[in-house]
Amino acid sequence: EMIINPNPIVNTLSAFFESEKNEQIIIYVSDMNGKILLTQKATVSQGGSRVDIPATSLGKGAYIVTTSLNGMRLVKKMVKL
Repeated sequence: EMIINPNPIVNTLSAFFESEKNEQIIIYVSDMNGKILLTQKATVSQGGSRVDIPATSLGKGAYIVTTSLNGMRLVKKMVKL
């Protein structure tokens, strides 16, 4: 599972993950047209993990956050103020 908090965001996107095992992931932030604007590699630990992604380079608007975890594709919408 992936939870985006806060949403909407101001400067930093915090993504919270629940994982069955330790896993390397890549988080993608794209615009509504699918263009990837940010990528962040992270290690997610078994149980719960938090990954902070600086989002100061993003303009105001809606974005899609995507990753794969435990063999599943996770997609969430977020808004930048």
